[in-house]
Amino acid sequence: MRTGRLLAGLLSLLMLVSLPAAAVTEVSLQLPSGAYIRIAVPDGWRAGDGLVLYQHGFNMEFDDNPDLGPWEATLLGEGYAVAASGYRTAGWALFTAVEDNRDLVDAFRQRFGEPGHLVSMGGSMGGLVALRLAESPGFERLRGVLSVCPPAAGARTWDTAIDLRMAYDAVCEGVGGGELPRSDGPFPWAFELDDIPEDLGDLLNSGAVLRTLARVTQCTGVSLPPILRSGGQRDRLARLMAFGKFTNEDFFVATMGYATFALSDLVRDPHKLNGANPFTTEGVDYGTDLINGRVPRFRGDAFARSRLHQVSDLTGNIPAGTRVVVLHTSKDELVRPVHQRFLDLNADYLENSPPPANIHQLFRALVRENTNTHCGFTPAELGAGWTTLKNSMAGLPVKTTDYQQACTAAQTSGLGGECRVTGEPDITETLNETMRPRPNQQAAEESARMAGLWIDPTLIGEGFFIEPLADGRAVVSGYSYPALGDGGEQLWWVGLGRIDGNGISVPDIALYRGPRFQSFQTSDLRAQGFGSAQIVFYTTDQAEIRLSVPGRYGRPIRPLSRISAQPPYLGPIILPIPNVPTFSLGGIYVAPERRGEGLILHHMPIRTGNEFIQRDFLIWYSFDNEGDPMWLVGERSEPITAGTAFGTWRYRFTLNRPAGTFYPPNFDPSQISATPFGTVELENTSCSGMRVRYDGRPGGFGQGEFRADRVTTTRHNDCVWD
Repeated sequence: MRTGRLLAGLLSLLMLVSLPAAAVTEVSLQLPSGAYIRIAVPDGWRAGDGLVLYQHGFNMEFDDNPDLGPWEATLLGEGYAVAASGYRTAGWALFTAVEDNRDLVDAFRQRFGEPGHLVSMGGSMGGLVALRLAESPGFERLRGVLSVCPPAAGARTWDTAIDLRMAYDAVCEGVGGGELPRSDGPFPWAFELDDIPEDLGDLLNSGAVLRTLARVTQCTGVSLPPILRSGGQRDRLARLMAFGKFTNEDFFVATMGYATFALSDLVRDPHKLNGANPFTTEGVDYGTDLINGRVPRFRGDAFARSRLHQVSDLTGNIPAGTRVVVLHTSKDELVRPVHQRFLDLNADYLENSPPPANIHQLFRALVRENTNTHCGFTPAELGAGWTTLKNSMAGLPVKTTDYQQACTAAQTSGLGGECRVTGEPDITETLNETMRPRPNQQAAEESARMAGLWIDPTLIGEGFFIEPLADGRAVVSGYSYPALGDGGEQLWWVGLGRIDGNGISVPDIALYRGPRFQSFQTSDLRAQGFGSAQIVFYTTDQAEIRLSVPGRYGRPIRPLSRISAQPPYLGPIILPIPNVPTFSLGGIYVAPERRGEGLILHHMPIRTGNEFIQRDFLIWYSFDNEGDPMWLVGERSEPITAGTAFGTWRYRFTLNRPAGTFYPPNFDPSQISATPFGTVELENTSCSGMRVRYDGRPGGFGQGEFRADRVTTTRHNDCVWD
């Protein structure tokens, strides 16, 4: 979604009217990854000075000569170095863009020294890349982001494209010469790579789009003068314009380019989704009987969908010191202003610094247009965006009136064009108007954010626990048995992953062993890398896990069924003491003197009519008396009772230690015996701690007592007493 001719034209305008030109050293080269980079460094720049990373927008052509953006002359004149990567792939470059920028910074460092603070800038797709850099490891020194018209919806942006392709096929079905080409195989709507022209560019100003999509004109008459369109063409064009909420025919044509060529490249390119389909039409309401009746219904590959979310979505996890400025044009029908609503879903962008400064991390403005453009900002408006970001990075609170004043000052300094930000952003469009909801995908995404116990229904006797956290990450653990030939009777692993749409990716999972239960010494703890895990969710209760683990541990892909769920807390639950939501104590607890083991308290409220009951589960990951992994599991065996202080509770569990079999493929559930461990009593001393009393004498583990600190809080289930 490159900013097109208009923003490229603004580059020359800004160069003409910016600060006096400074002597500049330029470097252009190709990196081992294949990406081309360009760097400009003004005379006088020293290690420790600022570096701006410019991100270009969507382009179907490989960029072997990246430009440095419309702010280049201004930035160089102010002493910033400016660098850009053309990325190693064309099209939706999010799959490699973050790594390409890491390579860019490394190349800059090798030639010019360590930069000080970083700033990222970009427009359209480049605006999304600029935002993602602020969330990515390796860019902790990034102090500011200037993002113009970013597709902040990430993966959902592409649902608009597949829906338009489906609607076009439905509306133009049977129109001679108007039906789009179809490929062989399971995705006939995706062109083969060889059928995608090489001269498409940014799809906004490409004659190749109109030439190749001549069939669209045959069906809709869109490139013909209105007087020459047949009645059928006018009717079909009106249907498609209404379907996509278009008021401008040029944007309909441009979006058709994305719905055909760009979409096909996304699905087919080996460096992107490599032939996997992330899109679902099953359950989607397309608004009219004609389209609903003709659209083929299919469900996408859940792993491909998760991958698209992983590379495309924003999490909002940006450093507290990073400042963000987002600008949008009001009549953009390619990347609509409603994308800004996705920033509202990511709380970090809305955070304030502590009083008295009370500075928002995010400032955004909406330019009021009279005609439709994509990123059609004036030089003065772009200049004001940079001034606003500088002021915010300097610790000043910025408001719409400050942006307006900066725009007027930019005009006075010689930057041309109007200042059309007249007030606070007012976005009336809703997300679902052009990004139609997918009920199945929504259920899957909600499931990924709901704590719970899961099992492989074909291997009863082991399980997995998933605990989503408030920051978009999740703790994932598995409890099973050692592989045939490995020591010990049990096995457990744990890792920290990131939630991406309908999936959770855990890059590193680890096994632990060493301490002995009755003479626990944290210094004996030894960690062993066990591989990685990826989980995708299909429904509220069905998922699949893909484990990359040592070869002797078979069955790397496992179906999962949910056996418990802890949904978001929506109000007080009636328990022995009315109106006290005790299930807000769920989470992971670790004793300071027993680091290396952990207790997971998991609540499952169950509604029956107007009443609730609460089931409570405890998993204790520890070590046996030989130092091998041991896990204990059980359900609360007695009613919850009041603790020793007001607002505290006691939970009593009877725990067992299952053993007797091996990890798949040598798993035999008939060999499992649940040896009693004994009892455990938990008493919360506050929202952040538990007193743990155990009697493990039945299992040969003695008895004892310790305090455990709460190290995680289950997402959307905050405690009420602290």
